[in-house]
Amino acid sequence: MSGIQQVIALGPLPVSVYNGAVASRSHSGFGSPTHVLFNSDGTVTSSGAGSIEDTGLPSYWFSMTLAGIGASYWVRSTYQSGDALTLDPSAGTWISLAAGQDWDRDVPLGTIKTNVTKFEISNSAAGTTILASGNITITGDAT
Repeated sequence: MSGIQQVIALGPLPVSVYNGAVASRSHSGFGSPTHVLFNSDGTVTSSGAGSIEDTGLPSYWFSMTLAGIGASYWVRSTYQSGDALTLDPSAGTWISLAAGQDWDRDVPLGTIKTNVTKFEISNSAAGTTILASGNITITGDAT
């Protein structure tokens, strides 16, 4: 599966488009969560034990790293398919990116877990204007 990363200008500030991105970890025989983090400085990272196998995961949800930019933006996550997330701070509601946010899927030993979640970014706490949206697949392989 390949991802698409573009930077677009919608409104006064650019945000990243991340449709089709994959955050994946191969845990080589031990259980561990796979995380996707939308950080308060505008970056997107993934974390978890094991080898990194991310595909198309953008480096930024904002067009660049800018300390504190998350205070002006909100994110909403919506389950699309697969195994439910273990940690979903949004669960369909708009939450601030002022402190950054972390989504994860725990992966018990001997299993493969995959989740597809839609992420949307807005410059309004009510989500009046959606500046960017896209699906991210979060996968962990502990087989």
